Amino acid sequence: MENVLFIGNGINRLQEENSLDWGKLLEKVSSQYHINANLKNPLKPFPLSFDEMTNLKPGNNNFNSKIKNLKKNISKSFFELAKKNNDRWHNDYHSKFMDVDNFNYILTTNYDYAFETSVDANFFAKKRTYAQDNKEVLHSLRRVYKIKEKNIYHVHGELENNRKYDSNNYESYIEESIMIGFAHYASYHKKIMTNINRKNIENEIENKKSIEWPFLFFTNNIHIVGFGFDFSESHLWWLLQKRKAYIHDSIEIKNKIFYYMPKFLVQNRDQLKFKNQDDLNERIKLEINQKKLEAKTEVLNSLGVNIIDIECNTSEKRYFEFYDKVIEKLKRV
Repeated sequence: MENVLFIGNGINRLQEENSLDWGKLLEKVSSQYHINANLKNPLKPFPLSFDEMTNLKPGNNNFNSKIKNLKKNISKSFFELAKKNNDRWHNDYHSKFMDVDNFNYILTTNYDYAFETSVDANFFAKKRTYAQDNKEVLHSLRRVYKIKEKNIYHVHGELENNRKYDSNNYESYIEESIMIGFAHYASYHKKIMTNINRKNIENEIENKKSIEWPFLFFTNNIHIVGFGFDFSESHLWWLLQKRKAYIHDSIEIKNKIFYYMPKFLVQNRDQLKFKNQDDLNERIKLEINQKKLEAKTEVLNSLGVNIIDIECNTSEKRYFEFYDKVIEKLKRV
């Protein structure tokens, strides 16, 4: 059975000069448009923070154009960061994951092109030829680039869509697929639900012909790394629940799903001694994150997901240690 790497923004955060902190990015965009939104509340999911920004954004333009302006600004921030780093999108760990031979599929929630550019520095010149499907505009079921024999899916959209647009059509823009607001999440979730049914899953288990990434959750071993799995990711939780329901209904689903979790996240919570309000706020965040982690672990266990604890030191390089150990494990699966 083939292996699939599902990877989130954690890998980008390894080298700060190549990453964008989501909280700071939204604050930057919010400040630019003079949006009076509280984006520091740790209980507020990012999709709803984006919706709040859209609702509070000043101006007389319509709702869709406000979403467009915010998404274009998010994309612009990524390109500005790459330019600042001499057009380098990736770090060493993108290359290391691409070098793991026994993975032909990478599903990433990241909008950027770090995996692709880690293999081909001229990726942007060949972008359309690497794409396996250039038809999707808003959603991202088939948003995949095939490079170095690996299929890299951008399951939450990408910075620049490959579709050709009419410059006179204001509603048409290349950043539209960036998935961040709840309305986008909901319509994407609905599209996935429409495509996943018992007949399609049984056919896919037998024939494996679909190019749409959600089917991989029923046919291939999924290894989840560097992804927080927030409860706002309703489409992904639904896929796990649907898979478990089909197993209960005696569909012969043989794949396994693994969630790699750094052990130091649990150990780290008691090490912060607060001296001022900022330290106290950080302590509160750690406590909330710990409770979320416990809740996610409990639900993932009930869904048949295998939790793989990776024990790491609580040193400055602990995240590097985590990814190094994960990569070594993946080479042996």
